[in-house]
Amino acid sequence: MHALHDVARQYGRSLIVLNTRHGEPVEDFYKNLGYKKVGVIPGWTVGPAGERYDHVKMYKELALA
Repeated sequence: MHALHDVARQYGRSLIVLNTRHGEPVEDFYKNLGYKKVGVIPGWTVGPAGERYDHVKMYKELALA
């Protein structure tokens, strides 16, 4: 992720936006990297057995070097 942030900065980007499954450990992973939660989209994806999963939209502002 740090390499992704570095490349984004090289291209003059100052904001990263992502989404991931809500309530999974990866959500905490992104929070620990400084990402902030925008909100939850209920039932955004559907699994192979028809189960629906909520997703969380997150962002991080990058300081340009």
